[in-house]
Amino acid sequence: RMAAFDVANRLMTLLTAFKLLLSRHTGIEDVVVAAPMAGRTDVATESVVGFFVQTVMLRTNLSGNPSFRDLVARVQAVTLNAFDHQHVPFQQLVEAVHAKRLPHRNPIADIAFNFLNTPSLELDLPGIAAEHFEPAERLAEFSLMMRVEKTNDRFDVALLYQRALFSADRMATFLEEFRCLLEQIVADPLQPIMAHPEFPAPL
Repeated sequence: RMAAFDVANRLMTLLTAFKLLLSRHTGIEDVVVAAPMAGRTDVATESVVGFFVQTVMLRTNLSGNPSFRDLVARVQAVTLNAFDHQHVPFQQLVEAVHAKRLPHRNPIADIAFNFLNTPSLELDLPGIAAEHFEPAERLAEFSLMMRVEKTNDRFDVALLYQRALFSADRMATFLEEFRCLLEQIVADPLQPIMAHPEFPAPL
């Protein structure tokens, strides 16, 4: 099984590659991605039933043409800082930056990265037969969300997206670009990020 340190490193690699790919498609170097956090920072809340999830903003500046390894360090610093401040209510953040609330999109950031590492548990109810039900289609709460789920010793990556904005073919291409980018990164993590090929098809 992967150690916690290994999992964190791989997660940061996936998040950084996602941000890099978004930057290459949009031409924006200051990339903000929303990330849901469990919100259970107190041990006393671990067994409490309820919705504690907080949404934090992960903002990274990709300027200066750093190596991918250096960019991972930037993303990691931002993420750790977000962990330290995840108790701040999201509404308070929205008010602090004077973000406008619009009915058709999320304030501050409308692209998200969600990492799921909750172990699968079997529900045991005496006298009752229960089975896990997986919805045929998940609701896209953001315009685009990369969903990463740790299953045993691997990570499963999927995209949730709003069909009014993106087509299934476009999202399949985006995932293939993401895979190719990861292969290049693994081959040479010290290569400057601008050396990676551009993907001209806009999101």
